[in-house]
Amino acid sequence: MKPRVYGLVQASSVLLCSLVGATTALGQITPDNSLGNERSVVTPNVDVKGALADLIEGGAIRESNLFHSFSDFNVAEFGRVYFANPAGVAN
Repeated sequence: MKPRVYGLVQASSVLLCSLVGATTALGQITPDNSLGNERSVVTPNVDVKGALADLIEGGAIRESNLFHSFSDFNVAEFGRVYFANPAGVAN
């Protein structure tokens, strides 16, 4: 009987620790430094067309293309991200 009780206690402890250690995932957008002075700029909680969004500006322009580079790009559930493209960008 003791081995069965020990196994139940051990399983309960593992389950409890995993529930206590669980955290909520948050959206995070972090530009990296690979584009130097042309790196993206993220402004959180901006009103874009009547709803809050993270606004992404900047980036590296090459001909009619705009490039962004991020170390983290995670959008929260129901989150919005808006890329502001300058005039002349075709992609």
